[in-house]
Amino acid sequence: MVRKILLLAVVVAGAMMAGLARAEQVQPLQVALFTPVQLVPPGEFIRGLRLDLIYGENENVSGIDLGLANRTDANFEGIQWGAVNLNGGHTFGWQSAFVNIDGTRMVGLQTGLLNTVDGDTTGIQWGVVNWNAGFVHGWQEGLFNYVGGEFIGWQDGGLNVVQGGAKGLQTGLVNLVDGPFSGVQVGFIWNYAQSVHGVQIGLVNATKSLNGLQVGIANYNGNKQPFEFFPIVNWSF
Repeated sequence: MVRKILLLAVVVAGAMMAGLARAEQVQPLQVALFTPVQLVPPGEFIRGLRLDLIYGENENVSGIDLGLANRTDANFEGIQWGAVNLNGGHTFGWQSAFVNIDGTRMVGLQTGLLNTVDGDTTGIQWGVVNWNAGFVHGWQEGLFNYVGGEFIGWQDGGLNVVQGGAKGLQTGLVNLVDGPFSGVQVGFIWNYAQSVHGVQIGLVNATKSLNGLQVGIANYNGNKQPFEFFPIVNWSF
């Protein structure tokens, strides 16, 4: 009986020590000149404030992140401002920098010259170039907007490109959807989608299959119902 009690005490003490060790890995403050010259080692979790004077790196950060180059290897949540922001996993919050580069997921607001997400985005991207490998649900505002997957929302820019299907509104000089589109395309020069369920307005409008209305100087409808090509207005319902 005594041996069992001692064994239980050792197990409980070990669990408490492990818990304390884990707790010690969460730090409220990070100050970095450049990694590894920083107050807290890169592998620890910062929950609070991180100041990266030149370059700082941590596994996870939650709170306010300020500096020249800010890097989070896993997940970030909060406000991140700098010249360059690099996050490897999920990002939740507001990023503002000349360059924002995110990993698997971005939820929130990105503002910068270049905004890239290697996964999916839910929220707003506002920059010169907005690039997403996955889906985007929200609003893209930029000179060049690119979505590799599905897009739902509003794209506004010089060139808007969606590789998957799109639903919503596209406004720009050129709008290209390499899949089905439902909604309204307004392109000063050219609108194209594989299939359109809605309205295209621009100088040149083209689709392989139209269920809606085209308004422009040149309108092409690949399903030829009722017309394959018709100037000013073309329609198919």
